[in-house]
Amino acid sequence: MAGVSDLVGNMNNIVVVGAGQLGSRHLQGLAKLSNESIIHVVDPSENSKIEAFKRIKEVSTDKVHEILSHDSVETLPDSIQLAIIATTADIRLPALKALCSHASVQYLILEKVLFQKASDFQEAQKLIENNAIKCWVNCPRRTYPVYCELREYFSTDPVTNMDVVGGEWGLGCNAIHFLDLLAFFKRKVDFELDVSHLDTGMRTGKREKFFEFTGCILGECGGASFSLRSTFKSQANHIISLYGETRFAVIDEVGGRIWKVDENSSQSSTFDLPFQSNLTTTIADSILSDGTCNLPGYEESRMVHTPFLQALSTHLGSELFTDSIPIT
Repeated sequence: MAGVSDLVGNMNNIVVVGAGQLGSRHLQGLAKLSNESIIHVVDPSENSKIEAFKRIKEVSTDKVHEILSHDSVETLPDSIQLAIIATTADIRLPALKALCSHASVQYLILEKVLFQKASDFQEAQKLIENNAIKCWVNCPRRTYPVYCELREYFSTDPVTNMDVVGGEWGLGCNAIHFLDLLAFFKRKVDFELDVSHLDTGMRTGKREKFFEFTGCILGECGGASFSLRSTFKSQANHIISLYGETRFAVIDEVGGRIWKVDENSSQSSTFDLPFQSNLTTTIADSILSDGTCNLPGYEESRMVHTPFLQALSTHLGSELFTDSIPIT
């Protein structure tokens, strides 16, 4: 919307690029921010913006934010405090380039999977560095209370193995969450992956133009081994198992239950997974007030993404993923 001022008083300019499923949840979270802000929604699809605005109205808040609609980044103000790029992976780099060419961005959150091409990672890194942007990637499991508590639980008996087993839980688009979780536990990003146990080829994904994988990915990180298994034509809930030398934990995210067993005791308890909208509120408040948050930074996340996409490329018959890996 042309003519929007860069700042109104002390109000922050916050931008969400992509008003689809995830973008609309981010918008719900931003609507609950503690400080009143100008929230800009960018999406060429009028229907997506209509649905996003409906979701914003579902949120109960005592704050009055100004929420503005844009068809492209070109009508945004030229000074942005926080931007969230929630597009699909295939157009994330073009969205980032367009945003950086138009505006000064202080803080940035990118959705995952970050990109589909090896070259996109380098180009994005240059944009972030050259524009002095502080950037994070939305792999939020490391912010979940249940996993923060488990990290403490395994602090004296480090995780030596992680298994994720379930039906068709989206190995291509969701494996990065669990790789990031292991990086969080091990404080390492030295991933080695074995894709020889993946099922042949790719499966049609939930979204048009995107594909999925089934079978098993094996690997190591920081001295810990892991397996990620997605079973073709199964609807079984995914279960995460974490093992140390003398203790282990089993997490059923869908059922909201955790079991912890060590040499002296066993216990089970329930937990609630936080909604993305609530996570966005907490994360954005932290970024805008302190300039930091608990999401992985761009460089750390790049080092988790790259071997994963290289492994999928190997599975598809290419040494380097110079062509797009069609996941989102």
